[in-house]
Amino acid sequence: MTPPNPLEWTYRIFEEQQRFAESRGTLFVHGSSIKQGPEDLLPITEMEAESISQAPFEEPPKVDENPNDTNLKSLQRKLNRNLYFVTRNIKSGGWTFPSEEISIINPDKGLHEVSIDAVNNVCDKESATFFHMGREPLAQFNENIFYFKSQILRGKFAPKVQEYAWFTKEELEENIDKNVYNAVPTSEIPETSTHQETTQPMAPTSKDAVFVNIPAKPSPENSVKLDTTGEIPPTYESVATDAVPPYTEPTININLASDEMRDLVDGYPVGHPVTFLVSFFISVFFQTIGFVMSFVMASDHSGRFGSLAGFGLNLVLMVVSDYKSFFGDDNAMIFLNSFIGIFGLLIMVFSIRRYISMRKLVCNLVPPQVENV
Repeated sequence: MTPPNPLEWTYRIFEEQQRFAESRGTLFVHGSSIKQGPEDLLPITEMEAESISQAPFEEPPKVDENPNDTNLKSLQRKLNRNLYFVTRNIKSGGWTFPSEEISIINPDKGLHEVSIDAVNNVCDKESATFFHMGREPLAQFNENIFYFKSQILRGKFAPKVQEYAWFTKEELEENIDKNVYNAVPTSEIPETSTHQETTQPMAPTSKDAVFVNIPAKPSPENSVKLDTTGEIPPTYESVATDAVPPYTEPTININLASDEMRDLVDGYPVGHPVTFLVSFFISVFFQTIGFVMSFVMASDHSGRFGSLAGFGLNLVLMVVSDYKSFFGDDNAMIFLNSFIGIFGLLIMVFSIRRYISMRKLVCNLVPPQVENV
């Protein structure tokens, strides 16, 4: 095989540095070009290329350009500290985190989308690249205020609001509401930038400005160390060949409270036949008043169908008892009299048959039993 030329070696070294920088969470250059340099710098051995690619990456320290800078709107102050973005509250006049209201009656967006809108409302999203940490709220204040975390990855911050500031943790505690400050765990966010040389890839660390002071990961000093002195776990082959022990679940008997709670048809209990008879006789003896009272006050099907059956019987009795004195001898009135009697009879028969069918349906129901599995 033909060995790579010096330009190819240079490009390979560049790719290794890019991958290493990406694994460390550092922002690396996009769209850069490589061209051939002077002839005296081109020769490079394979050992030199490997040593360059495996060299530890040292992050440049963050030092204030102007330690005496008191401009709270400047991101060039306190470069070795996390800065928290706050805006001026129009109603109270104090400092608060960016917020956005969500509609409860007709919500078109979830909490995650609303938190992104809150960031876009205070700064130009085209001027900088933001990273929104997680899709679920990381903290809650009172009953209806949820906090999300976002951080600037790169770009230049272009605000859309006039009254804003970048606070350190101490300045944040002095200027915002104490209840809000205590609701968010600012103590878990590292306040200084520390770095240890290592050749192992590390997870990205957040050292840029953040919008909401909520930690997305534990600090390095709180990380759990693996115990390598204990018993070594078994291999996959040994675990796969082991017999699975039998697992039994306890028997669950579902006992319903009463027949009325179990016998639900169309959202109402069927009721007892005694209730049907009581409503029936009240509707018959007290006629219209009894029908209205028993039907309105009934809380199950037995009371309602009993009052309807009594009302139908009242119509039949009204026609059969003395229809001539009530309607006269006119043929049209006789036809109306017959129609009312037949209508009352149909109501009574329908109510009785409907209630009987519901009772049969309920009597055939068997309470469910859960067997052992």
